[in-house]
Amino acid sequence: MNDPKKSLVIVSKALAPYRVRFYSEVAKTLKCRGWTTTLVVALHGAKDHPWADPGIDNQELELVSLGIPEESFLRRSINGVTRTIGISDVEIPNIRLIKELNRIDPEIVWTHEYSPFCLAASGWAAVRDRVSILSTDIGDHPPAYACSPGGLRFHRMVGFLYQGVIAQTKEATRRSEPAGAPIFFAPHAIDTDEYFPSDHRCPVRFRFLFTGALDDRKGIKRVIEACRRLAMKKRDFELRVLGSGPLSTWLSEQREPWLSMGGFVEGERLREEYRNANAYILPTSGDTYAVTVHEAAASGLPLIVGHMAGAVETLVEEGVTGHAIDSKNVEELVLRMTGLLENPGKAKTMGLAARELAKLYDVKLLGKRTAEFITAITGETPGSPKR
Repeated sequence: MNDPKKSLVIVSKALAPYRVRFYSEVAKTLKCRGWTTTLVVALHGAKDHPWADPGIDNQELELVSLGIPEESFLRRSINGVTRTIGISDVEIPNIRLIKELNRIDPEIVWTHEYSPFCLAASGWAAVRDRVSILSTDIGDHPPAYACSPGGLRFHRMVGFLYQGVIAQTKEATRRSEPAGAPIFFAPHAIDTDEYFPSDHRCPVRFRFLFTGALDDRKGIKRVIEACRRLAMKKRDFELRVLGSGPLSTWLSEQREPWLSMGGFVEGERLREEYRNANAYILPTSGDTYAVTVHEAAASGLPLIVGHMAGAVETLVEEGVTGHAIDSKNVEELVLRMTGLLENPGKAKTMGLAARELAKLYDVKLLGKRTAEFITAITGETPGSPKR
């Protein structure tokens, strides 16, 4: 059994490449201090994202994937209720999770958000008198799409379980529960060294890039409408759309000379798409963060993003790195797109400013700082907060 004073277990419902990279960077720093880090997940992938590679590609982090348990009466009953209120299937705790926690016997349990699966791990930590840390996008006043009033009340009820919070949005830094617990701001981040501007992007036509889920929430229909209005004004541009989702068929039926589609793209192909664009647009009406905004900024693209995206507070400095817009206001979207089209020099300057801001939240830097936050909570660093 591992030394409980040198062991961290991270518990998450599912994997995502950007989250796994963040965990890995934390684990890398902790390893230098003699810690081991294990990531325990219910699902090896994610139901709502077709990632080919969830991101496990290093030796810093041990992955334990419990897999989807067989359907049980309890599981069917819970998910039957959640579906009726518009919530996707939840992962419920199972005995395998408890066995893994007993086997590793960690000093710290770090859980992401409030799924029953993660809450079981936090409960285990409370019973064993171990430190429990929460990473979350949710603060005291989240937007309606992120958390219902009932859900927020529940979050406050279970706040006593945690001795520290890793806030992954600015909204999450504005928390009152758990009372007195230290809060560390570490937004969803990427390796900005892997994304960079191109010196030869689109010499002929100005290219706008949209990448994200193809659904109403992300605003793809509003993007198409804005582009039609630009085309009616005889503007010369193109729109590149990447992603998949329920509106994929609808989008494929839009026969416009300025529109091209690339489907779901990841890895180096996605980075190349950013390099071949001139500006990034995402008039989303509901993203707790939107990691693609960070990717676009790191690639040196000016940002036109719906003000409801959590990344706006972190990465959009109005008129400097881009524009935060009313996601439902197509006229405002047209205005901001026109401004970049008519002044490509300004667009490039804004893009370079966006990259400099994105570099401040590079995943390697945040990994080191988060590791320091975690060890400080245990009292390993002199003068740090203790449980």
